[in-house]
Amino acid sequence: MSKKNKAKFVRQIKNQVLNQIAQTSNKAETVGNTKLEPSESIKKNLAANIAKPVVEIQNLKQIKADLAKTGIVVAVLAVAILVLAILDQKHHVLLTFGNFLFKLLHIQ
Repeated sequence: MSKKNKAKFVRQIKNQVLNQIAQTSNKAETVGNTKLEPSESIKKNLAANIAKPVVEIQNLKQIKADLAKTGIVVAVLAVAILVLAILDQKHHVLLTFGNFLFKLLHIQ
């Protein structure tokens, strides 16, 4: 593209942008002067939101069940760690397992 054509192209784009800005500002002024009433889609959304509590109650039951399962898993993990700590103090289970892994993986 030559310099002349490039300058024309840039001017055309600037004019188009300015025209679009002017049109949107004119539309905004006309919308600002008129009263807006809720559309049908907004009314439908409001009606759907009224029915949401029933769905939320079902979700709440699911959430409570998931929290109970999570609590059980955390408790089992805590007991397993406690048992391993007690066994390690008496029989050095973790130390021997660590030495076995080091030999197996050729670490150090």
